[in-house]
Amino acid sequence: MRRLGNLIWSNLVTVIAHQRCADPASGMRILKRSVLSRIYPLPDGLNFTPVMSTRCMHEGLEVLELPIPYSERKGRSKLSIVKDGLRFLKTILWTSLEYNPVKILGIVGLFLLAVSGSIGTGLIALRMQGITTSGIPAF
Repeated sequence: MRRLGNLIWSNLVTVIAHQRCADPASGMRILKRSVLSRIYPLPDGLNFTPVMSTRCMHEGLEVLELPIPYSERKGRSKLSIVKDGLRFLKTILWTSLEYNPVKILGIVGLFLLAVSGSIGTGLIALRMQGITTSGIPAF
């Protein structure tokens, strides 16, 4: 489940920021002190890393990702897949909305336009077949 969540968040950040991000939740970051003023303030807590990744990309900072050897931790994780996953989604979306609201709202608008177009096309097709009632009783 965590790999699926990471895949979703990395693709979301990649689409929104127009820059490939393999792991927006990785805590392994090296930054120059001079860029900190461009990405501050950063939140406390677990959502620190996706906010930092998203802001770096929106600020046009070069993000270089290098693979590092990693072994799964032993024991039970404190990470809640649903609760923390939703927190990651919220922080990625809100951070992106701060920098480029048209990108997110445009995607939502295009999706809703496609849904309404599909419904309208279906209604027109039904009307052309001679169906004039929905079968739902009127009040």
